[in-house]
Amino acid sequence: MKKLSALIAVLSFLPLAHAYADGSDITASGDYRLQYQDNQDFGGAHSADDSNFHQRFRIGVNARANEKLNFHTTLVGNTDWGSSTTQNGMTTLNANTTNDINNMLLVNEAYATWVLNDNWVLRAGRGAFTMGDGRFISSNDWENVQTAFDGMMATWDQDWGRTSFFGVKGGIDSSDNTIDSRFYGVSEDLKDLPTFLKMVNVHVLEVYQDQGTYNNTAGVNIGGSGTVTLPYRDETRAGFTVSGDEANVDYRLDGEIETGKYMEAAGNTKENLSTHMVDADLGYTFPSLMNGRVHVGYHQDSGNNNATNTNDVYNGFAYDRHDNGGLMNIFGWGNLTYTWLGVSAQPRDDISVAANYYMFSKTEAQGVVMSGDYGLAYSSIGGANTTSGTLGNELDLTVTKHYGQKFYITGLYGMFDAGSAYSGLNNLAGNTLKTTITEYYLEGGLTF
Repeated sequence: MKKLSALIAVLSFLPLAHAYADGSDITASGDYRLQYQDNQDFGGAHSADDSNFHQRFRIGVNARANEKLNFHTTLVGNTDWGSSTTQNGMTTLNANTTNDINNMLLVNEAYATWVLNDNWVLRAGRGAFTMGDGRFISSNDWENVQTAFDGMMATWDQDWGRTSFFGVKGGIDSSDNTIDSRFYGVSEDLKDLPTFLKMVNVHVLEVYQDQGTYNNTAGVNIGGSGTVTLPYRDETRAGFTVSGDEANVDYRLDGEIETGKYMEAAGNTKENLSTHMVDADLGYTFPSLMNGRVHVGYHQDSGNNNATNTNDVYNGFAYDRHDNGGLMNIFGWGNLTYTWLGVSAQPRDDISVAANYYMFSKTEAQGVVMSGDYGLAYSSIGGANTTSGTLGNELDLTVTKHYGQKFYITGLYGMFDAGSAYSGLNNLAGNTLKTTITEYYLEGGLTF
């Protein structure tokens, strides 16, 4: 805590931008976010109410040595109000004086950038990265700590496109130095596109992971804490994003394929890995009617078909989890099919409203159910061994008010009605899963 206090004290004396005589300078920026979340009948427990206040503070510092060399770091601190641990519930009246995760400032990003020439830029260290529209690799900015990767990236910028070559070392915590996880890839963003195209991204990755014991950082499809044994993977992944608009019609299409070898965490037989994902959205905007927009979308990713020696369950990799598959974060990608209908409008320049309705099912009825950030009870790992494909429906209603460009408040009402897949099923705590859960969510954000 003394070191943290000293760091904050030093930063407090730094001006927002300070230039030195030799041409170097330091700039700082950041944001503060406060969330209130109330989940009723949470996890299928009738009359259960799970609510909390959570705040996130981030500060980013850029240190530019000269026109070609720059260093950036992002520090982030998260706190559940009244909690002395990572869980809710104040244990002592002076709990917030203890040295725990609610008083820590984490290094989320720390990387250096070197502008080699007019066309090449090299980046090395730990940093966040969003590829295309974030449906394969995303910084996941809504999460408490955004997704960051350790490695190097070289970007080649031309008039016709931007090509990024990267290599990433996986996040592993193991005493066995032979355990390894890494991926390499290339991503191409095309430029100078026709007017009806706004984005074209294509990418190819090679992913490798040893079978072994890794640190479990509360991953989306794992749950729990401590260490977990993860499977062997040796795979090639390829995908694309295309989006654009013309004459008030907008469209988007994402696709991914995954091929290679896979072996269960506790297995000794390698399986053929073959998965796919497609995600599409089509909308129409009424500029003269409060800039209203109606849209329809479809998502499908593959699941197990019970064939021997194969694994067909799609792995979402580092996709944007919050903005895909409903704002209540019940389900994660993998053996998931859903359609959605949505409408949005801007009654005023500073107010936007939206309503989205999702219909979820399993791609393969006998397959597993993946969990979102708040849907462990409805996943296979949470004990929901469903034998039917109808998972349920979700309604999201949101309202956002902007106060200038630096402050906003947004509210969400979400309702999830569990489908026939959960009829007669209980979660691990013995609560009936065939129920309706609701969420009330309020968020305020300030940037500086």
